[in-house]
Amino acid sequence: MTSRIGSGYPHRSGGYSYNIMINGYCKTKRFDEAMKLFHEISRTGPTLNTVTYNTLMRGMCQLRRVSAACKLLRKMLASGLVPSRVTYSILLDGFCKSGKLNEALKFFQAMRNSGLEHDVIFYSILIDGVCKGGDIEFAKELFDELSANSLKPNAYTYYND
Repeated sequence: MTSRIGSGYPHRSGGYSYNIMINGYCKTKRFDEAMKLFHEISRTGPTLNTVTYNTLMRGMCQLRRVSAACKLLRKMLASGLVPSRVTYSILLDGFCKSGKLNEALKFFQAMRNSGLEHDVIFYSILIDGVCKGGDIEFAKELFDELSANSLKPNAYTYYND
C-alpha cells in the first residue's frame, strides 16, 4: 500500500487517510511499516500534522520506546508544529508505563516550566505511575497538589488499569 503514495493517489485528505493507516500499523504492532509510511509522507506530502506525530508517539510508547518518541517530539517541534496536551499526556504516560518515573517527573516539571498548566489528566497519569512504582506517599502528595491547584479528581484519577 505504501508504494502507491505519490503515484496517482491524491492528497486531498490532508493526511487524514495516512493518519488512519499509520494508526492501523501501530495498533497491529507493525511499527516499522508505520515509520516507513511516515517517512514516505514526509517526502511526498501531504503535510504532517500533530495527529500524525501523536499517533506515532503513542505507538512508540506502547512499545516502551519512549526515547524514540521524545526524538520524534523534537522533530515535530523543529518542523514548526505545536504539541497538543494530548502529545504531552502520551509522553508522560509512556515514561510512567516504562517505569521511568524520574524521567516522568522531570518531564512533568519541564511542562510546567514551559508554561503549560498541569491538568487533572497529567496529574492522574503521574499519580498512577507513582502508585504502580510503589511510592504511595508521593502519590498522596501529588493528589494533594492536584487539589491545591483547584483541580478536581475524576474517575481516571481513582481508577486506572
